[in-house]
Amino acid sequence: MKKILNWSINSRYFTSPFFIYVWAFLLSLIFYVFGWSFSFPSLSLATILFLCGSMLVATFLGFFTKNKFQATATKIEADLVVNTTFAAICAFFALEFLYNGLINNQIFLVPIISIFAKTGYHYQDFTGLFGSHILLVTFSIFYAIYLFHQYLSTKKIKLLIFYLTIIALHLSIMSRGQVLWILLGSLFVFLQVKNKIKLKLVGIIVIAAIVGAFIFGYLGNNRSYGGSRTQLAEDTAVTQSFKDNIIPYEYYWSYIYVASPLANFQHNVDCKNPDVSSQNIACLFKYEITPAFVAKKLDFYDLDKCDDYKDLIYPFLNVSTAFASAYSIANWWGPILLFLSFLAIAIIYLLILPKNSPYYVTGLSILLYIFLFMPYDNAWIFTGISFQLIYPLVYSLIWRTKQRKLSRNAGEELSRS
Repeated sequence: MKKILNWSINSRYFTSPFFIYVWAFLLSLIFYVFGWSFSFPSLSLATILFLCGSMLVATFLGFFTKNKFQATATKIEADLVVNTTFAAICAFFALEFLYNGLINNQIFLVPIISIFAKTGYHYQDFTGLFGSHILLVTFSIFYAIYLFHQYLSTKKIKLLIFYLTIIALHLSIMSRGQVLWILLGSLFVFLQVKNKIKLKLVGIIVIAAIVGAFIFGYLGNNRSYGGSRTQLAEDTAVTQSFKDNIIPYEYYWSYIYVASPLANFQHNVDCKNPDVSSQNIACLFKYEITPAFVAKKLDFYDLDKCDDYKDLIYPFLNVSTAFASAYSIANWWGPILLFLSFLAIAIIYLLILPKNSPYYVTGLSILLYIFLFMPYDNAWIFTGISFQLIYPLVYSLIWRTKQRKLSRNAGEELSRS
């Protein structure tokens, strides 16, 4: 048994965006096969062919690029300006707390404190200082992931404290999503640094996921249904097969949240048959392939008439994979072109980002969680996520410029001697 637990798996199967795409949709399909809700339609042949075809293409690319898109060195040194950068992040958060306090007739406003104090304040009312909030959020997420990489490389406690402080700052503005990005990015950094994962660790992760799924369901029952274990199941037309099995109702929450995006996608396929036209392809390019911070600058055709509305089976289950809007715009050409665009984006990004850069691991980690969420939504188009990919590129460019300058100076000194 001890030998079995010490078996290891190559982490490269979990640090390729193409493999992550496959794992993510495979998990969604496995949950969907359980068929525990009468409300979820059967997958059509076209949907199955698209998903299986895209997964086969992604698998081929994963094996083909398995050794091409990995960092040449996963151990890095601590950033020379880490103290200054961390202080600047904290200072900008403090300025935002001060600014939001002033516009709400307070001296200082921290959303999490106001909410727990039951002042009637809503976290969505929190606003950035002169429109800079998106820059602060995206940069601090990038830097937190980079800090975690520095900590794993150097084991300096100060870096871990900085990392946890930035997580706390995001929690203070009640942004669970931003914390999730940091934690997922950190997980992918860990996998890249480890290189191999022991079966024992996989077992621990599986057990933690099972326990976490139960807690998620328990908290969901108490927050949304006053503690009722069966209300969600009744509201979503649970099947008799689930009622008759021994699985606790708490796990039904995980089934619903993992399977519902695929159900919503199939629902749109069943309900719609959009035309394919040059205008619809232009709509697809602007609204589904181009990140929002770029798309809003584009102005061609009459794109206000784009029909990217997604039908939902239940309003509270409001995600429908990365492909539902694309299908609503351009029929099956939408998901196909969007999938090919995702592959092209990943390849181009990883070719541009230098593999020997200390920021490569961070950049790849951000790309990985964008692909991980494709069974849920098109994370690529959201400015708060896609903009994070810019920082590793910019920092790598600065780093490479410095390296070339050092090499040139060293060459000049050598020639003089």
